[in-house]
Amino acid sequence: MLRAVEKRDLLLSYPYESIRPFLDMVREAAQNPSVLSIKITLYRIARESKLAENLILAAENGKDVTVVMERRARFDEQNNIDWANRLERAGCRVVYGNSLYKVHAKICLITLHERGKLRTITQVGTGNYNEQMAELYTDYAFLTADEEIGREAADFFKNMDLDNAEATYKRLLVAPAGFKPRILSLIEREAQKGENGNI
Repeated sequence: MLRAVEKRDLLLSYPYESIRPFLDMVREAAQNPSVLSIKITLYRIARESKLAENLILAAENGKDVTVVMERRARFDEQNNIDWANRLERAGCRVVYGNSLYKVHAKICLITLHERGKLRTITQVGTGNYNEQMAELYTDYAFLTADEEIGREAADFFKNMDLDNAEATYKRLLVAPAGFKPRILSLIEREAQKGENGNI
């Protein structure tokens, strides 16, 4: 999966396509000696989560694993706390969201070092990283090796570490500061195209 994403961007559409390729990619990253780190936001995960098990495997294999865990995921608070404890015991670094806002972001950043160069694989999605929910709800998962998106994803995780939710980004649409104005601007851009516009 890592090589497939390096060749071209991929878009998965749940539940019409499986979340399995994403889970396989994280497992592959957990076992790949070139992978340095995996960073991910978790809002809602399954009680029996292959994803969390893969993150634990990555930490056990010496990868730097950072999880931004949302404790205020309604109806899943205890499950998230239980997983956060298991992840921390396995050696993952767990950051507990933002003090002012719930962190609904669905983003995963994998950093590799090969042939003397750092590279990234970034996944951005609309759905939670919950294997069961991915079979029920309509969501998208975009996977890319785009360097600019990877740099912004790294900045996003740095800002989460600093409890800074007000940062703006060029390519990523991140609330509360940069989401609404950018969405409105993109809608206006397409509206100006008339019949040739697409949303």
